[in-house]
Amino acid sequence: MQQALLISVDELWLKGKNRDDYFEMMREHLREYFFAQQVGPFSIRNQGQRFLFEFRGPHNTIPENLINGIRLLPGLHTIIPVECVVERTIEAMFAAAQRSILKMKSKKWPFTFKVETYRSDKKFPMNSMEISRQLGHQLLEVFPELKVDVHKPDFLIEVFVEHEKILVASEYFRGMGGLPIGTAGHAVTLISGGIDSPVASYFMAKRGLAQTFVFFHAYPYVGDEVKEKIIKLVALLAPSHRTTRLMVIPFGKIQEIIGMHAYPEYRTVLFRLYMLKTAELLAEKINAGALITGDGLGQVSSQTLVNLSVINTLLKLIVLRPLIGLNKIEIIEWAKKIGTYETSIMPHDDACALFAPKRPTTRANQDYVKEFLLRHPLGSEQLSALSTAQIYAFDVRGHHTKLQNFLFE
Repeated sequence: MQQALLISVDELWLKGKNRDDYFEMMREHLREYFFAQQVGPFSIRNQGQRFLFEFRGPHNTIPENLINGIRLLPGLHTIIPVECVVERTIEAMFAAAQRSILKMKSKKWPFTFKVETYRSDKKFPMNSMEISRQLGHQLLEVFPELKVDVHKPDFLIEVFVEHEKILVASEYFRGMGGLPIGTAGHAVTLISGGIDSPVASYFMAKRGLAQTFVFFHAYPYVGDEVKEKIIKLVALLAPSHRTTRLMVIPFGKIQEIIGMHAYPEYRTVLFRLYMLKTAELLAEKINAGALITGDGLGQVSSQTLVNLSVINTLLKLIVLRPLIGLNKIEIIEWAKKIGTYETSIMPHDDACALFAPKRPTTRANQDYVKEFLLRHPLGSEQLSALSTAQIYAFDVRGHHTKLQNFLFE
């Protein structure tokens, strides 16, 4: 019994002339992921508009954690574990289908089922309908408690009759969907220790956007515990990105200057604005075309419509805010789904809270913000922060190494 994975690419039908390029980028991401997971020898080949991954070693079952990891790779529609039937007979197909029924028996019994056959090899002596009917009849003889439901079965067995072998599938896992990573460009993602920004990163990775992460570390007002938390969060997101980097940018000096010279009620807005403007400088250096944040409309004082508009008018790059219309419960549900929630809720010091006023403005005056920028451009402080940032490189496994910073020397 040889196990394999049949993996389909999402949105490929939309791409026209770019289809082959998208398909190849997805293949390389999958290949890197399998090598990183050390699954042993495997082969990959095209199966129509899908990939067939065959494990050359003795794999009776495919580890669940492997499938869960593949589901977080952008651009995949469906991951289907299949049994490869080398002997091209109806008896061999039935044996595989019977094993699928027995596996399902431990979860639910009795249940309704349906057999669906797809025949690429038109030379096979039975057509698709005949194969489905024959297998269904034989399964009912062995399992008389079961019933066939061709419209909404509890359990679907699919048989793919290919030229070289036959594939029998009975489990289906939805992938992340969207576009292969890197096909939509490159952006800088502002990541914090909270729940929102990792989810925002996930949503934009789903649209094929490669990302460099930045964390504004308010040292010496907070310690290194929060930095370690950020590294853990990026490690969880890294498999979606093939390779990515995290820049930990010292921001305490800039916050201190803002705290000394700005009206207290404007501190939060100005902290956010200077973070984004510093991220813009980085984006220019690494040829990124957008910024990504976890902002949700009205969630906190800096995210009111007026404040977001004031901030936007003073930036050059587009700011992508994929969570803008979600409420907190929805964001929490997504964080749990992608596996970042437990790390995000770990307690950490927050320097913004130390500087935060009792009554932050929700309707910032654009003229005052512009005037503050003119009086306190902080360009040298921003470049100093970027040139002393700590840089970490992450691979598809989430493993990281620390790099030297040569960006702004």
